[in-house]
Amino acid sequence: MVRFACIYLHIGLHKTGSSAIQLMCDENRNALADAGVWYPLGRWHGQLGSCFSTGKILYVYNRHAGNIDEASIEQSDRNYILRMIEGFHRTHCDRAVLSNEGFIDLRLPEIVSLREFLRSFSDEVRVIAYCRHPLSFVPSEISQCARMGTPTGRRPGQTFPIPKFEEYLSKFEAAFGRENLTISDFSRDRLEGGDVRLDFLSKIGIKDDERARFVFGETNTNESLSAEAVSIAEAIAELLPPASRANLFFLRFNKLLSSIEGSPLVLSEKDRAAVMAQSRPHLDYLERVFGLSLQEPTTQSESGPTQLGAQTARSLARHFIESDLVSQAYRWLLDRAPESEAVIFGHLVSSDGNAKKMRQNVMRSPEFRRKVAAVLAPPPVAAQARQRSDDPGGSGRLNRATAASAGQEARAFQRSLGPDREDTGGGVEAGASVHSPDPPMTG
Repeated sequence: MVRFACIYLHIGLHKTGSSAIQLMCDENRNALADAGVWYPLGRWHGQLGSCFSTGKILYVYNRHAGNIDEASIEQSDRNYILRMIEGFHRTHCDRAVLSNEGFIDLRLPEIVSLREFLRSFSDEVRVIAYCRHPLSFVPSEISQCARMGTPTGRRPGQTFPIPKFEEYLSKFEAAFGRENLTISDFSRDRLEGGDVRLDFLSKIGIKDDERARFVFGETNTNESLSAEAVSIAEAIAELLPPASRANLFFLRFNKLLSSIEGSPLVLSEKDRAAVMAQSRPHLDYLERVFGLSLQEPTTQSESGPTQLGAQTARSLARHFIESDLVSQAYRWLLDRAPESEAVIFGHLVSSDGNAKKMRQNVMRSPEFRRKVAAVLAPPPVAAQARQRSDDPGGSGRLNRATAASAGQEARAFQRSLGPDREDTGGGVEAGASVHSPDPPMTG
């Protein structure tokens, strides 16, 4: 068994380029391995947190994936951890990197269990985290909350979604020791090369000549929504009942919301003061424990008058709810609305939000085939008899030929749709998994 010189546990934090780091590692596995670093099992390692969570259904990875059956989660986690252990045994690398922002949602005893698991493979486990100044973090996090249909903090009685540094980091400080935590400012001016990916590679010991073999793609993996899109998302969330699957809102509306151009979301002076008042204890914690003072971002002018009024936002929200991908497919092809939230979620996952796949799934359903057969079927015998009596000249023979041709067309069309599926709701196969394999993560 390989004993690693070091295992690096990257825990985010939220909105600090985690998605860009994970995409870089995923796309440069060979370059990492050549440099002696193993990056296991997928683009990120959210399920590893589930493996050590004692409240699995409520753990962030499972909530976002829509995993609601505890027995299935337990079995999936067992398989995952076995594959992880197999990878630990098989690799020849002397370092390993595990990355997921969801680790911060584990409780201290669960983090201790994760620590003990990792220390069975290395005596040194280092925790890496980036911290973003609250005044920069909050507009970005409001956008993320809007994508997920969760409270943005902008409504009366709500508080802004600030980064709770002390709540997150104190657990890891207690579990791993302050000396094993590397905490950095996410400000561009303080990152190596002004790029969090380059900074991260430096922190895991990648040398300059090794870094030259890395390929860096686009970094806009989680662009913020426009101020107008955020207003519409808030209105949609208020019109809909709470979803049992945390990721359903994102799957239904994210593409539509992302397509709305407009002004950037900027905090007012009043909001900035409120954010700083909420954040002060957490900023003091960073300075006191890690000697880290975050660089305050430059002040932007407030969002202009192009933001939508409440009435307009609600009107557009109603249109979005009626026009999401699944609702459109059902209305156009089946002449009805989807029967349940579970069916909507199943279609969105099975089609990956692709309109063509969605259309094909619905058109292969027995319900759609029955509708096609009803339209193209030959007329009943009694109707044919009436046609003959109304047309003594003999054109009834033409009607019978036309009906036979229509029947042939119906059978040919049905064959073109492919094999039948058991009818469980407009084309979602019976027993098909409705678990999203990789829930979107903030970063």
